[in-house]
Amino acid sequence: MSVLEKSPLYQQILAKGLQEGRQQGLERGLEQGLEQGLERGIMRILQRRFGQFGAELPDRLAELPPVVLEELLDEAITAVDYPTFINYLTDLEQRR
Repeated sequence: MSVLEKSPLYQQILAKGLQEGRQQGLERGLEQGLEQGLERGIMRILQRRFGQFGAELPDRLAELPPVVLEELLDEAITAVDYPTFINYLTDLEQRR
């Protein structure tokens, strides 16, 4: 360990950097968990309501931010049928 690495200031800066890194990792992990939960919820609702969802749907959902996934969750609950849901999803994707 060098003299610089032994200094209290260096140790303080290092500790702060590690703490910030952990916090950013935790925040990103929570965000990913929210996104995955919304994606699973949408697919589960579609499966229960319509008995299916297209094989491409998980990949399409994975590309969307949480705010759009929340909107799609509402649509999955209220859509008349699966094609109506897919049309809504396509419209959202084209507006992005």
